[in-house]
Amino acid sequence: MLSTSIRTRRTSNLGQKVSRGVRRGMREAADVGYAVSQDEAPKDRGAGGGLMGSGVEPTWVGDTLVWGYTAEHARPVEDGTAPHYPPIEPLKGWARRVLGDEGAAYAVQETIAQEGTEAQPYVEPGFEANAAELRQRGLTEHIDGEL
Repeated sequence: MLSTSIRTRRTSNLGQKVSRGVRRGMREAADVGYAVSQDEAPKDRGAGGGLMGSGVEPTWVGDTLVWGYTAEHARPVEDGTAPHYPPIEPLKGWARRVLGDEGAAYAVQETIAQEGTEAQPYVEPGFEANAAELRQRGLTEHIDGEL
């Protein structure tokens, strides 16, 4: 009988090693995406640090890697809005910081009521960078590093 065999060392923790490599690769790609989103986010640092201050760095929640923004206005800034009357107090603070004139908030409010707001994507470019990083580097090198 002609035969051959291959013996591997300690395969019992192979799945754990692969999992660690995958998680590390995903985390590195998410870090790139989050950094891009921080670069793209509008820079006004209003109450609570604005959008950038509400950023949640990549974090594992069970088997899911999550990053994003918790500010109440995060989605409306990302996607833009239909015409609506926004509350005046946050606009006053923004007008004071950005325009140097708190009174300009009323004109801004009226413009938003008539025209809505344009989208200012910052999460989507981050997600695209996250995905591009995974496509470019893949996970193989991270898995190989664990084996």
